[in-house]
Amino acid sequence: MHNIRMQTNHTDQRILTATTMNKYSKLNLFGTQGRLGRLIYFLFSFIIPTSIFWIIASIAGQLYQRGIISSQIAYGLILLAFITALAFLIMLTIQRSHDLNKSGWLSVLLLLFPPLISVFWLMPGSKGFNNYREPPQSLPPLAKLISFLLFLGLLIPMIYLLNKFSIIEWLQQLIHQGLAMLPL
Repeated sequence: MHNIRMQTNHTDQRILTATTMNKYSKLNLFGTQGRLGRLIYFLFSFIIPTSIFWIIASIAGQLYQRGIISSQIAYGLILLAFITALAFLIMLTIQRSHDLNKSGWLSVLLLLFPPLISVFWLMPGSKGFNNYREPPQSLPPLAKLISFLLFLGLLIPMIYLLNKFSIIEWLQQLIHQGLAMLPL
């Protein structure tokens, strides 16, 4: 019991020290150490993997169209683009997991269930020091505005597509047809 109390006091002291010294985790886009706040994670988990994929895929497409490479090499480059983008996303998600004071292994869940990324985008991180060191630095107001606009830019088309294709009505019809087929 005494050890737990000492650890709590030590943790409280580290939080106090971090707060008074304004010490923050450094941004590390090419590694798994450190912590990423949710807005930085949102921006970079969308921008970096998407940019990497489309740049490499575009180059592969142009080289194929000009007859410089075969279709197999072009598809290989597109696969390389996908793997590279996924590797960056996993590295960023590991750092985001650290901000939630969880192991980086939590990022494996993103591979199993990709819509889980929204949890990483929305869940607030732990305050002050945690098991993974200093807190991430907060974003300047302009970056917060860009994050919000990007979020709306993703949300509005999703709502439109849900309404356009009447996915909810389609699911209701599917359920109704499935119930009608049951022997009652």
